[in-house]
Amino acid sequence: DELRASLEGSKPEDFLDPDTWRGMWFIINYSLQNETEPLRQGLAERLAKIPGASVLVGVRESLADASPRDFLDIDTWKGLGFIIQYSLQQELEELRERVQPSEKSED
Repeated sequence: DELRASLEGSKPEDFLDPDTWRGMWFIINYSLQNETEPLRQGLAERLAKIPGASVLVGVRESLADASPRDFLDIDTWKGLGFIIQYSLQQELEELRERVQPSEKSED
């Protein structure tokens, strides 16, 4: 609808202007981002319920604000490795506890 509204009153020669195409690309891209955000959030919520997947969702969220320079820093990768390893160990322990409750839980 937004794209259609922006094209109303356009003349054929307007489509020869690169700015028209840039504007159309911006509107399409922006519209797709807004429409896919609820889908991404729903998928993230479903993935978070799968053992281990919540770690990946968390890592993705942590990296959302990272700059390209951060990805070149070895400490970024070391930190990510530590966080992933620790988080997966915690989730594995929780899963083990659900499958085989320890004697402490039974008391």
